[in-house]
Amino acid sequence: MKKGWLSILFVLMLFFSCASEKETYQVQMVRDDRVGDVYEFMASGWQQVEEFIYQGEDVLTVEQSLTAVLNGTRKVLAVDRKHRSVSIEIIVEKCEIARKKGDVFKKILDPGSRVTVRRINNAREFIMDGKPLPQDARAVFDLLITLAGESDVDDDQVFGTSEPRFVGDQWPIDTAAFVKGLGTETINLPGDTLKGEVTLEKIVDINGIRCLELKGRIDASKLSIAQPGGFPLENGVFYFTFSTKLPMDTSLQALFAENRLDIEFTGKTTLKDQPDKVLPMRRFIRKQLRVAQKPLVE
Repeated sequence: MKKGWLSILFVLMLFFSCASEKETYQVQMVRDDRVGDVYEFMASGWQQVEEFIYQGEDVLTVEQSLTAVLNGTRKVLAVDRKHRSVSIEIIVEKCEIARKKGDVFKKILDPGSRVTVRRINNAREFIMDGKPLPQDARAVFDLLITLAGESDVDDDQVFGTSEPRFVGDQWPIDTAAFVKGLGTETINLPGDTLKGEVTLEKIVDINGIRCLELKGRIDASKLSIAQPGGFPLENGVFYFTFSTKLPMDTSLQALFAENRLDIEFTGKTTLKDQPDKVLPMRRFIRKQLRVAQKPLVE
């Protein structure tokens, strides 16, 4: 009798295991913001720009870097007609910056500082105590705080899928939507050089909230950027990867997001002390961001 029950339990476990593997999920990347929504978040990231200027056998290296940490709460103050945040308030718990590799992090804002972030057209404004943020604080917020722009193209159109998906499914990005979403005449990116895909990796649990974990990538070549008053950046290649954890409850925003961007260009430039001498150069841009958050009930 005991053996029989074990056999039955084994069959039931196998049945439910197989059933769960065959379950499909609707992927919705864009979630409506609501006035009053509050999330506790921890954000970190870094960016680095390296430029190599060639003068015969000599190479001049110019480097800029920034590493930042920002923890606190984010509250939605206003949304647009598409229910995207156009104004939010950040209450700072931790705000630190390191300007160079190996630098010790420096505190920029005191805990409890309140910063209002507003979207004006496609630009962001950072205000504290009625004044623009100081330079270092602005650099931290500029790197780590984003608001959806006014483009008609959203993440669902570029990375999403209208079909229910199984765990392990993979689908291509919409390259035409991606190029359209760039929304600028200064960037030239031939669609036939662009490729990428998204994968539904697995189902995860974050603090009792079931989430879809998605991973994706985009890479492209022959990217060029016009620079008004300067030489164009040409022969660009870039590689972008991302990971996100989206609650199955679509009233909630992503609880985790991480992305990495690498771009390389060639071009020409001049030096301040030799404005008439045109020199070849290469520029590398690298950027990585990571945000984890959880909803709060006020």
